[in-house]
Amino acid sequence: MIRYRVYKKFGRVLKDSVRQMFSKRLMHAGIKTDVDLWIGLRLMIIFLFSFGIALLPWALFKYMIDTTVATTTQEEIVQLIVMSLMMFITSFVVFSFMFYMHLYYVIDDRTKRIENILPDYLFVMSANLRAGMSPFNAFRLAALPDFGPLKEEVDHVASKAATGGSLSRALIELSQRVDSELLRRTITFFEKGTRAGGKMAELLEVSAEEMRKVHELKKEMEIQTKSYMIFIVFIVIFIIPLLLSISSQFLQIMVKMRNEQASVVTGAEFGRFQFLKTQINIEPAFIDVLATVSLTCITFLVSIFIGTISEGKLLYGIKYYPIVLILSLILYVAFRFVVSSMLSVLA
Repeated sequence: MIRYRVYKKFGRVLKDSVRQMFSKRLMHAGIKTDVDLWIGLRLMIIFLFSFGIALLPWALFKYMIDTTVATTTQEEIVQLIVMSLMMFITSFVVFSFMFYMHLYYVIDDRTKRIENILPDYLFVMSANLRAGMSPFNAFRLAALPDFGPLKEEVDHVASKAATGGSLSRALIELSQRVDSELLRRTITFFEKGTRAGGKMAELLEVSAEEMRKVHELKKEMEIQTKSYMIFIVFIVIFIIPLLLSISSQFLQIMVKMRNEQASVVTGAEFGRFQFLKTQINIEPAFIDVLATVSLTCITFLVSIFIGTISEGKLLYGIKYYPIVLILSLILYVAFRFVVSSMLSVLA
């Protein structure tokens, strides 16, 4: 169709190295769509959404200028252009990052599913070898229908290597199509063992047992670290917004007291009120912006820290970032209102 050709042409604007990288990532994700079509469709969506957001300053132009002035100045037009350009670039980067992270999580989920099934697959393959099958047939027939994405990959590489019937070729192809370090280490260990004259069935059983032990240790570590993660999230969502709300209210009260009393304190009384010596003009809006920026940075770092603890991956924790940030901001506003109400009652 014409639109597909347009998407493919749009996708070819990227460098060949970038397209090859995305082609590999799509293979790891199990997505069989043409890489140019996949990239072009998403670039088109990102461009349209970013362009729509960039038009917002022009749509809200009459609400952003002084309506008492009859004509629009050249400076205001330049500001609108710069604002639209900044919003377009920011939106383009954010949407591109969102699409990439979606692909990242699809790959990660698929890899986990394959790694969880891999021990059972190796046991079945070992049983096939003990039953007298050839190594290649044992590899191909061990992929049971319940093995999901692993069966799809085994069938794919087995069909490509069926002409030669080479097990080594099929295993190498399988390690390239799945983004799993555990699978690559298992295949390397298996190949070295067979070259050294080891018994294939026993090697597979030993590898499967080791994988199960690794999975059990990983689950135990997740259980042990879950309490720490809950504690950290509790601090970020509840404690830090509470402290920031109290600090902002206290600072506003101190600034108000300085500005009001510094003008009336004179002579001998001035020595007792040195903290009122200088007037500081801090707007409440500035304090709220400062608290919002602080929460935004803290929650981002904590989300990365959670991903590192739970999965050993920095990017894995970014999916928690929007939820943690929204909850912390909501609680900050709520605590700020509560603290302000309590102080007004006490006053």
